[in-house]
Amino acid sequence: MTGRTSFAYAAIALCIVLSGCNKNDTKPPQEGAAGIRAALFAGNYGDAAALARKQAAATPRDPAVQYELARAEALSGNRGKALDALENAMKSGLGDAAHALDDRAFDTIRDDPRFTALANRASPASGAGGSDAALAAGSGANHVEIREGANGTHIQAGDVKLDTNF
Repeated sequence: MTGRTSFAYAAIALCIVLSGCNKNDTKPPQEGAAGIRAALFAGNYGDAAALARKQAAATPRDPAVQYELARAEALSGNRGKALDALENAMKSGLGDAAHALDDRAFDTIRDDPRFTALANRASPASGAGGSDAALAAGSGANHVEIREGANGTHIQAGDVKLDTNF
């Protein structure tokens, strides 16, 4: 082998080795509600909200995406946007909305009259033709709520929650 050939082979080998160094081993972000949940779980609320807004614009009638957008906005401190997204999720057919509203992500907006109205819509009193009964009083740390339904009783006093199914 001549010096020139050895140099050429060495240069090719070096290029191959260096091309492997630029690989990005991070996984691409997940899409849809799963990607938003992953960002929320990681505590990246701003990233989750941005991803959720993008997904919500692409699929405005997807209740799961709207719900995750509401959670991300609430955890990011965007009260109005969280309530808007939560209302859109319910209008789009969010399943078991009464249970979904119990998510701790909504603790910062639970005392808002709009949230109370959404909760009442999700779990109507038995006198209004629904099968559930609800009683709520106070707001924030003084919020007390009792809801009875086919799946048991939900009792909440401040941040203490008890769900029964006897």
